[in-house]
Formats: sequence, structure tokens, C-alpha cells
Amino acid sequence: MAAEIHVGDKGTVFEATMRDENGAIVNLSTATLLQIVFAKPDGSVVTKTAAMSTNGSDGKLRWTTSASSDLDQAGWWRRQAVVEFQSGVQHWSSDVTEFEVVANLA
Repeated sequence: MAAEIHVGDKGTVFEATMRDENGAIVNLSTATLLQIVFAKPDGSVVTKTAAMSTNGSDGKLRWTTSASSDLDQAGWWRRQAVVEFQSGVQHWSSDVTEFEVVANLA
């Protein structure tokens, strides 16, 4: 697997760990919504439905690219995980992280 993320890559896994305001892992096993929101270099925003990485007790959720159009722009992207419990009664967002998508040579 390449160390860089490239435009058009398929099979790239984006994983996030949800923590509460005290830094404790959030158990996602009863979450009603799991998403990862991506902000592209041009400022447009795309929301992807995520899944638990395991049974949810570790607080990890993930989404995997499956189409060459998922990562369609070179540059710096931002991402943030979003979870809800009890149909919107509890709505939590993770820290925003940045990653670079590199253009291919050909």
C-alpha cells in the first residue's frame, strides 16, 4: 500500500475514533447515524455513510473509497466524523483532521 493518497485511489480506508469532551472513547454500538464529512480543496463538502470498524465499543468508525471519483481533487482535504444517538438527541462531531491527496503523474 502506498504511503500517499492519490487522486482516483480506490480502497483507501478513512477511520476515526470518537471521544467525548474528556477524551474517553465513545461506545458507538447504539449509534443511529455514522458519517464522515469531507471538505474538498475547492470548498465543496461530501458526506459519506460510515460503518463501525468492529462492534462499536472501541469508538471507531470507517469509510472506504470505492470509486475513482471519491478522491477527485488534488490538494489538502479535511474530514470530520459525525455520530448521533437516539435519532438526534445526542449529536457528536470529532476533531477536524487534514490529509493531502496527491496528483498522479499520468
